[in-house]
Amino acid sequence: MVASLAWSPDGRFLALSDVDDETLSKGGVEIVNAATRAVVTRLDAGGVPAMNLTVLPTGIVVAATGPT
Repeated sequence: MVASLAWSPDGRFLALSDVDDETLSKGGVEIVNAATRAVVTRLDAGGVPAMNLTVLPTGIVVAATGPT
């Protein structure tokens, strides 16, 4: 199940985070090419689901994890 989703400002990439083991690695964030659906990179969130994602104009992905 997807916990959070963010588009890059140019629309080329998606950042996705998960909340269970069925879709992505637990607590992970995947950056996906929106046109090809290929995973560009996987980021480790330390086993804590990233509930909020933002992609800055510079391409940096910001993820907020944990209950607060």
